[in-house]
Amino acid sequence: MSLQNTLAKLYVRLVFRDDGPFDSLKTQRQLNVPEPPRSIAARCAKAEIEDVKAFWIDKENRQNGVLVYLHGGAFYFGPVKEHWLYIAGICNRTGLAALVIDFRMAPQHPFPAALDDITKAVAEADLPQNWFFLGDSSGGGMAVATFFKLKELNKTLPRKMVLMSPWLDATFENPAIKLNEHEDPMMSVERLSNGAREYAGGADRANPLISPMFGDIAGLPPTLIQMGTADLLLWDCRKFYFKCIDAKIDVQYEEYPEAFHDFMMLGFLPESKRALKSQEEFLLKA
Repeated sequence: MSLQNTLAKLYVRLVFRDDGPFDSLKTQRQLNVPEPPRSIAARCAKAEIEDVKAFWIDKENRQNGVLVYLHGGAFYFGPVKEHWLYIAGICNRTGLAALVIDFRMAPQHPFPAALDDITKAVAEADLPQNWFFLGDSSGGGMAVATFFKLKELNKTLPRKMVLMSPWLDATFENPAIKLNEHEDPMMSVERLSNGAREYAGGADRANPLISPMFGDIAGLPPTLIQMGTADLLLWDCRKFYFKCIDAKIDVQYEEYPEAFHDFMMLGFLPESKRALKSQEEFLLKA
């Protein structure tokens, strides 16, 4: 584990591990960055998709391929500044364009609003054949859930998927999740449970479109999964990896010792640099 990662974990624990009352609307007001930050704004343009807010990054590179990015935020907040800078950086690395979908979120818009937005955006954005899903945390879970929906609707499917610290089971039925509860500097089971409750509304959290852990993953495209061993979701991620192996999915699984949830968003960490380089190689590999 790098010194930078150790210091970053301490910082994250101080800033994000808030034990106060759960207030999703307050978190949205404090953290959401709904427009591209000034540092990348010149590269961005609003996507013309009816009723769905989305932005292109480096749209002129669309013929090279498109990264359809679904941000994390426990279903109730985001995108944040780090999300924007992450996807802009991957565009720089790969020479591909990105479509950032600012889907509707809970509690104002519970399931299936976000899934409907993502499905509509993918269908109407005039994507080339070589498009890819990238998602972190809850966005990683929604990438898999949207794959299920696109397959059901007989729509064009992503060529590959990159799942970063994916949240794949909103039921918390796996008792192993408790093993990392005190290792994760950012999240708690209670906070995620509240987020999942608001997102699901009255729907069954075991619905594969909410918890893709329980879905039929047959036909999933080549998939890169990246996870830190200090992540609360580590054991669910390992469980999903073995589910992919059993289904004979072409899956590349990477664990980063002592790295925390969504560490890939902090590109200055040595662990993040390795993870981002791996993403670049995975996406560009024929």
